Amino acid sequence: MSSAGYFRFPRELFTSDLWKDLSYEYRHIFMTILNYAAFKPTTQNDHGHIIDIKPGQFLTTYRDLVRLCDDENIDKSKIERALTRFEKCGFSRQETRHVKTLITITEPNICKYLEKENETRNENKTRQDRDKIETQKNNDNKENKENKYINDSESVTFQEEEVVEEIARKVEIPPKEDAKEPTVVVKTEIAKQPESSLAPSCQTLHQKKNSPPDWKASFTVEERKFLAFLLSIIPAVGDRIKEEHATWWIKSFGIDKIKVALQVYQQQVEKAKKDTKVPVPKNIGAYMRDALNKGTRPCRDSDRRNKAFSEQFKKQAGWSGLTITEKYCRAEELGKEWYFNLPETLFQESIRTTFENCYGGMDRKCSVA
Repeated sequence: MSSAGYFRFPRELFTSDLWKDLSYEYRHIFMTILNYAAFKPTTQNDHGHIIDIKPGQFLTTYRDLVRLCDDENIDKSKIERALTRFEKCGFSRQETRHVKTLITITEPNICKYLEKENETRNENKTRQDRDKIETQKNNDNKENKENKYINDSESVTFQEEEVVEEIARKVEIPPKEDAKEPTVVVKTEIAKQPESSLAPSCQTLHQKKNSPPDWKASFTVEERKFLAFLLSIIPAVGDRIKEEHATWWIKSFGIDKIKVALQVYQQQVEKAKKDTKVPVPKNIGAYMRDALNKGTRPCRDSDRRNKAFSEQFKKQAGWSGLTITEKYCRAEELGKEWYFNLPETLFQESIRTTFENCYGGMDRKCSVA
């Protein structure tokens, strides 16, 4: 069997909650996009328009992507919902060109190795071109190689005389003393440069290269106070927030978003105190960083009531295909999701209507399978 190559899938993404929350169909769609994405710069024709394609990009249509997935459970509407979900998760983004859609993979771990492989591929190509030029050059000079080192006797004699005269100018033989062998002294002058003239500049350059940027220097008074507040927080478990992490958050996300992430952390700690089954965040820095990257919002009272309703409805109706997470519940066999931040009336009515329409006239064993 001939090898068709391979592509890498980061373990960090495979074990992340964002990936685990995706349905089988959504995962299959993303793997198909990754399989057909470009691995080197190229161009494609979009109905007469030439589109530049970079590594990690895939130019296609929804219908073509359905055909490439080759799964009877995946249709055009599911492709649209999946791409919207991928944008929210930070996996990819899409933009419409002339007719087709350009999908760009934005997941950081995948982009990292795509860029690295592209750089390696460019270096290998440059090395091959250089070797080819060197080989051609050696072939061109092969006939003249012997003539370069073979001269007639007169030219050799002339060159030897010049060498002897040059050595004579640089060498002086001291007078003989007591039948000792003459000592040859070669006059050499080495221009030494003081180490102090170069050392400070090199040392300064090395320090500037390795030292991290000081973002705190540009902070306002409010940002400095908030930084001190973050460093003073004593977490329920684990170490405190590191200064370099807090500084980066303030620079990248701003104070308001960090306050929201801190509320998410405190809310999780309160849940763990009330229910021993709820895990306590082991690292406040990692938990808040994850909340900032995902844009997680604190759970409201209405969200809790919607979640409690979905758990009770699943139990009463025997709906084993309803998966409940921290943010939403999902009907796996239908590919339909309900987020807990919806209005309570709309949330409850939508779940009831969906269950009645899909399973109202079916045997209960079929509905819970």
